[in-house]
Amino acid sequence: ERVVKERGLNFVGWRPVPVDNSMLGKEPLDSEPITEQIFITMGSKTKERQVFEQELVLVRKLAEIETEDMLGPESGFYINSLTANHITYKGQLTPEQVSQYYLDLQDPSFLSHLAL
Repeated sequence: ERVVKERGLNFVGWRPVPVDNSMLGKEPLDSEPITEQIFITMGSKTKERQVFEQELVLVRKLAEIETEDMLGPESGFYINSLTANHITYKGQLTPEQVSQYYLDLQDPSFLSHLAL
């Protein structure tokens, strides 16, 4: 959040990504990551989409570097995607499990393209 504000962008909030992990076995459940989405809007100085995307890249890199410095590389923290263009869902899942696991993909108002 701090890095977002320091880059002149607006932090809106966090959202836990809704999942259904009932199809996972014990071992995958033990290593299941916590996944959240961050919402960021353009700041008052950022009016162009391309500049906004560049700032998001910087926010991602700075946040990953700072977190690794604080928690160490073994923390497992990383930002899967940070762009205004798309949302990326990632996991060690079979193709059949992706839409079962990520409940957003079951929402009829959600437009999705799948690449595995």
